[in-house]
Amino acid sequence: MNEGSKYSMEVGKQVMVESTNRKYSIEGRVSEIGARIVEYPNRLKANQNIPMWGQELFIKIPDDNKFLNGERVVVIIKE
Repeated sequence: MNEGSKYSMEVGKQVMVESTNRKYSIEGRVSEIGARIVEYPNRLKANQNIPMWGQELFIKIPDDNKFLNGERVVVIIKE
C-alpha cells in the first residue's frame, strides 16, 4: 500500500488479485498487514530512479491458482 494514500484495510478483508499482463484474476484475503514502511522492490517501480515507499500486505490466495511465480499483479480492495 503506497504510503501517500489512505486505505481502509484490515486482516480478513476480501480482495481481488489481477494479473497486469493477461486476463486472469482470483479472490484472496488479507492475512497480515506489515508493521513497517518499506521501499518498493525495483521490479515494482515504474521508474527505477524514483524511490517509492509503502506498507506490505500479505494476501492468501488458493493453492491451485494459475499465477506464474513472480508474476506482477494488482490488488483491488473489494468494498
